[in-house]
Amino acid sequence: MARILKYLTVIINVMTIVVLAFVLWFIWQRYTKPGQEFSFFPKHEKLHAGAKLDTDLNLLASDRLTFFVALNKGCHYCEASAAFYERVSQYNKAAKVVALFPNAVPDAAEYLQHLNLKSDATAVADYTKMGVSGTPTVILADARGKILGVWTGLLDHTAQTEVLKRLGATDSEAYVPAFADTVALASITKPVTRESFTYAQVKEMQARHKPFTLVDIRDRDKFGNGHLPGAINIPLDEFEVRGPHEVKKDSLLIVDCSYCSECELKQRSSGLPSLCTISAQLIDETGFRNLALVYDEKEGGKPLSAQNETGHGSGQ
Repeated sequence: MARILKYLTVIINVMTIVVLAFVLWFIWQRYTKPGQEFSFFPKHEKLHAGAKLDTDLNLLASDRLTFFVALNKGCHYCEASAAFYERVSQYNKAAKVVALFPNAVPDAAEYLQHLNLKSDATAVADYTKMGVSGTPTVILADARGKILGVWTGLLDHTAQTEVLKRLGATDSEAYVPAFADTVALASITKPVTRESFTYAQVKEMQARHKPFTLVDIRDRDKFGNGHLPGAINIPLDEFEVRGPHEVKKDSLLIVDCSYCSECELKQRSSGLPSLCTISAQLIDETGFRNLALVYDEKEGGKPLSAQNETGHGSGQ
């Protein structure tokens, strides 16, 4: 009898573990999504492909798809998506573009212009009722309000390509380079404070054989038209691959991105990242921590003559 009870205890324990594992698996599948915080409470599931969109039907186009963009003024990811919205606006023949806000925005037209989003209509929507959990959220729906797709947050290049294809873009038209992700992130990330040198200081460091590496991240044409002597040309979109192999990570890396203070201020005021801001972000993510920029306020960032080019990449 004792042996039977022992076997029953083992069986019950095993079944308990199996049931518990199943419950945990069910909770994981039911209430979580990749990249989202775990919660035991159900997520709002009104927004998913195949569901009926809970919004004013008068906003839906009868002769084409409707592309809703749920925004919120002050949303950093909304501003970082400006380049994507500009491309979406080119397909207003395939889809009516409707900009949504959670409350009235007096200067909505100006804000949308800042985001490069050309909308056919603007409306105030109850995000809780609709199921919008964050901004930006883009929703593609047909004439009857059936949801065809939902994308939330700052979309990477793959998701952007998918959306553009759904709007009728060809493969070539919908192509978004992976580098666009870095550009978008750089626009919402505060640049790390870095040391900087003037052109004259760099030349003096070269004359004294100070150890450093000088990299010009501009494209080949601009590099060919003029650059600092001793600079290696690694265009920014090639740095992630070439940089770790051609530049020592423990050395001082001085980057020439044609920096000038007036250009930088003008670019920042437009709400878009400058080449130097993007460079600093990407190079930092590649693992280079000892980074500095080179500039020449007197020249306004104009490229130097290449007549004294030595053809070597280090400052030694």
